[in-house]
Amino acid sequence: MSPRIDWVAVIIVISIMLPLSSIPTINQLYNASASSFSDLLSDRIGFGQDSIGGLHGDVYYVTTLADSGPGSLRYAAERPEPLWIVFRVSGVITLRSPIRVSSYKTIDGRNASITITGNGLVLDGVSHVILAYLRFDTGDGDAVQIINGAHDIWVHHCDFVNWGDGLIDITRGATNITVSWCRFWSHNKVMLIGADPSDVMDEAIQVTIHHNFFYETIQRHPRLRFGKVDVYNNYYYRCQSYCIGSTMHGRVLAEANIFEECVNIFRSSLGGDPEGGYIKLLGNLFISSELCESVNPEKVFRREDYYEAFIEPASDELKLKIMAYAGCPSPVNPRIMRRVPDGEKSGHPMYVAELAIPLGESITLYADIPPPRSLSEWVESIEWDFGDGGRSSGKTVEHTYGMPGSYTVKASVKLRSGAIATATATVNVYIRMELIAGIALASIIAASSIILLKRRKLGSLARLA
Repeated sequence: MSPRIDWVAVIIVISIMLPLSSIPTINQLYNASASSFSDLLSDRIGFGQDSIGGLHGDVYYVTTLADSGPGSLRYAAERPEPLWIVFRVSGVITLRSPIRVSSYKTIDGRNASITITGNGLVLDGVSHVILAYLRFDTGDGDAVQIINGAHDIWVHHCDFVNWGDGLIDITRGATNITVSWCRFWSHNKVMLIGADPSDVMDEAIQVTIHHNFFYETIQRHPRLRFGKVDVYNNYYYRCQSYCIGSTMHGRVLAEANIFEECVNIFRSSLGGDPEGGYIKLLGNLFISSELCESVNPEKVFRREDYYEAFIEPASDELKLKIMAYAGCPSPVNPRIMRRVPDGEKSGHPMYVAELAIPLGESITLYADIPPPRSLSEWVESIEWDFGDGGRSSGKTVEHTYGMPGSYTVKASVKLRSGAIATATATVNVYIRMELIAGIALASIIAASSIILLKRRKLGSLARLA
């Protein structure tokens, strides 16, 4: 460790005293065979149902978690030929820059546990890309950016958490896209569809969003300009600003969704856009949420004019199904992070793992808790111990330490089942170099003053003698 007092190494230790319930296995047994390809492709539906990914290409095995080079995800995804990409390794891939995915690619994480962090994926003007069973956790910019006429895209069974801007952004004429069976949490701007009121090419946008779990996210589930979006059989829980937004004549068909403890289900006036949007609501379930009415439903498209879909009734059964099966099957545990004020305004995440603060400043800590897989895993309370005798409760807490040093912080998450999941982290409180320099300067001045006074006193005594 560096001897400089203003340099702090932070080690985050997550300890789970009692694991969360086991997660249902989804396609866990996998081999690179025609049958495994067809198993995945059989789940396609909606506007992105024609995407074939790398079906007609070779199988490429990712064998390293490195950012680049042969055997890496980047090496495969950016190659020009069709590829069905699978993993022979599990772990975290930290990207130093976004991967620009080429056309006719399937990135298939079914046989592994893959987390992408640091930077995300860009699908710029490409076609026939499938992203399946991947976790996107903490990075700059967008986790997945689909732009410039990209089409026939399918995002399926992925987890999205804590990015600098959007989790999925679909803009500049990108179309024929399906986002299905994904989970979104610990994030502000979830899904932007159409970036600017002047981008009239976004009239071509067509997106299907089904069987996703939006868990305590803030806004844009999605936020639409122009185009058509079919939103059905999704579960929204405690969306904090608004659930669905549409302007510039964007058309939303929202059927058989579950809205629980949500306010502002639909907004048609956002961001100063000059024109509003439309929504047709059919058979949705509102649980402790504000009711919502359709807005110009006659202007919204008919699903059957584009594709067929089996719509499940909005019910407790559907809610439990989405909780159990959406997202990646690999487990994810609670963790302690620091809230960064206005982090997303700079393109960086709102929450970071670096828990070092200067003495005298408060720190805002956040309990990053994944969506529950069952009712028994529902969070009842979160109790905090700051390691200096201070305590608090809630998902987000603030604390100021009175002395420099290392403190072990513990968040105890009580589940509905009565079980306790515990996350711990180390907070390092240090003294700023400028403060030390200021103290030293003040000490020198004080010492000099004392010496000067003593000299003056001695001089006075000498004159009296």
